[in-house]
Amino acid sequence: MPPTDDREHSTPPHMPAPTLWPVTIAAGLTLLAWGSVTSPVFSAVGALLVLLGIAGWVRELRRDARAGQERGEG
Repeated sequence: MPPTDDREHSTPPHMPAPTLWPVTIAAGLTLLAWGSVTSPVFSAVGALLVLLGIAGWVRELRRDARAGQERGEG
């Protein structure tokens, strides 16, 4: 009888859904850096994008974790 492998029957780990929040943060950081050599207006818009991106990403991850707990994933 061949040995059984428990990995064949286990479910794959849950992965978070793709999101655009990291792109928003990257754009904000780019504007923040560009504003440091051009205009404070760009820096202000960049800082706002960074803060919104972080808040949105954290909110999405918390929602995803909460849904995983309700499904009994950990």
